[in-house]
Amino acid sequence: MTFVEKIASCARHYSLLPSGAEPVGVGLSGGADSVALLLTMIEIGVSVKAFHCNFHLRGAESNRDEQFCRHLCETLGVELSVKHFDVARRMAETGESVEMACRSLRYEWWRNEGPKPFAVAHHSDDNIETLLLNLMRGSGLRGLKGMLPRNGEIVRPLLCVDRQEIESFLASRGQEYVTDSTNALSDFRRNRLRNCLLPELERLFPGAMEGIKRSVEALRGNFALYDSTLNSLRHRVLTRDGNIDLQLIALEADPATALLELTGLNISQCRDILRPDGTTSGRRAGKWVTDRNMLCLTDLQQEERMVFLHSEPFSLRRISPTEFSTIEKRSDTIFLDGDIVDPTLPLTLRPWRSGDRLSPFGMKGSRLVSDIFNDAKIGSVRRGEFPLLIDSDGKVLWVCGLRASRHYAVTKATTSILMIKYLPNGIEN
Repeated sequence: MTFVEKIASCARHYSLLPSGAEPVGVGLSGGADSVALLLTMIEIGVSVKAFHCNFHLRGAESNRDEQFCRHLCETLGVELSVKHFDVARRMAETGESVEMACRSLRYEWWRNEGPKPFAVAHHSDDNIETLLLNLMRGSGLRGLKGMLPRNGEIVRPLLCVDRQEIESFLASRGQEYVTDSTNALSDFRRNRLRNCLLPELERLFPGAMEGIKRSVEALRGNFALYDSTLNSLRHRVLTRDGNIDLQLIALEADPATALLELTGLNISQCRDILRPDGTTSGRRAGKWVTDRNMLCLTDLQQEERMVFLHSEPFSLRRISPTEFSTIEKRSDTIFLDGDIVDPTLPLTLRPWRSGDRLSPFGMKGSRLVSDIFNDAKIGSVRRGEFPLLIDSDGKVLWVCGLRASRHYAVTKATTSILMIKYLPNGIEN
């Protein structure tokens, strides 16, 4: 079986490529792997669109790679999109390493603007490195399976071939490619593994690489069964609202860790969630947080924002003192002195913070908002459902939907009253 036939067979087996005329995106760096992927897709008969990232990390060499890709695609008659990235800015914004920033930027671009599916040039040697890196991190089967031929719309047709096969294929076609000079450096973990450890492992244990490749393939098959089994057990520990009952899941440590991986947490996070010492509430991992004996999905992306009382998530109505005396007073509604408060001015809506205090209506002094939550038996997970409404002086006017302050309260002298309802879902009851 030829190189192209081998990849075509792999693509059919895993249903990686479309059967019709729709194009496939190809990530093209100009290196041997991506050039081989592009040529192979064309020889298989797939319509392709190439995408090249210029991260400007290697000076003239980065621009050389871009020009090579432009010339190659022009020669092959392939449409090419090129995007320039500011990696330093990304790192400053996210705290990511150089490697992670580049990875995030290119995958975001490919997923947002590339055709579906989108092919990347990872091969079997890359999967060996991934397995060993995850093994050294303490991964479970989910990490040891390596990269899959398909991950959503990202496909990897070259996982069935290795780097030597790729180079032999390009030599047979007389096809040139560029070499990233940083690949020879051992500054990064993967490069150290590739340049130092794996050659020595193969020298000491001839055939080791081939054996690890077979292990990756076996683990991939085992993972499919493992994942299917875990999903069948999901209903045993999930509550109706999608949270996870930790009392049920923690009966045995190993199965519990495996079941928690259904949340997308890594094995270290799972073990931290399940550790028996200390409090069982407030442990955070990803978008999950423990609340007593439950593991709950919570939105950690809440941000402080400017709001107006006449727009979402509020509804505003001006009422008279007579109407005020007849209206039912509810926790989702607050009444402010309309003679004092200008509803056209912006206020701030934000999540509560440790140390926030409210001067409750009908009481003297102030109370910690956390104590108000505790009195209402609202755990750490649900507290995000009750944001704080803050005035321009920084005073907390309302724990929305729960407790109002005495600031700008309606008095006997008030002639115009603002009735504000909190409608987090945009629906008025």
